[in-house]
Amino acid sequence: MVPDHVAQLSLPADARPDVAAPPKCKGQQTTKQYAKSQSQPLAYGGGTVCVPAFQTWGGRMSYPGGASGVSATLISSTTAYAPSFFPPGVTALFWIQFQLSSHLKFNTTLGSGLTLAYPKLKLKKPYTISGADYYGSIFRALPSCYTIAASGKYGPMIGGLGYPLKGGDIHSAFIWVTAGKNATAKC
Repeated sequence: MVPDHVAQLSLPADARPDVAAPPKCKGQQTTKQYAKSQSQPLAYGGGTVCVPAFQTWGGRMSYPGGASGVSATLISSTTAYAPSFFPPGVTALFWIQFQLSSHLKFNTTLGSGLTLAYPKLKLKKPYTISGADYYGSIFRALPSCYTIAASGKYGPMIGGLGYPLKGGDIHSAFIWVTAGKNATAKC
């Protein structure tokens, strides 16, 4: 029993203990505009690749199966730092450039789970994952989905980053995150 004269400490209901920041990718390069991973081999059955940590964003990205002898380099940023090379008219919270060593046809099986962390994501709020394939000078829209931010290993996290790749015939993809539910499919 605690004596009446001893004040008890109370925390707000939404207070969370400090969590570790997502780790950087092994050998990632970071500039003021973006972070770039080393080339990462893709597994035929699907899996995850490291998303370069940039401005407190970071984690992993699940991708569907179908790869054979192909690798990917990921570039993460919070702005379309070279506007003429990004999909036109898109404003996003976070960008991932998914650059393949060779053209690839993905299957539709994608792992699930919370993979991307950002401390300013709002828990229980929706976020939309969208994408576009870039081939030559043409952007082709990829499927979009929405996800709900939840508490994870690195604080507020979302999943579904690889959703736009499902069943896709991909050359070089841009994947981005926006706030709100702007898609009907759930990741």
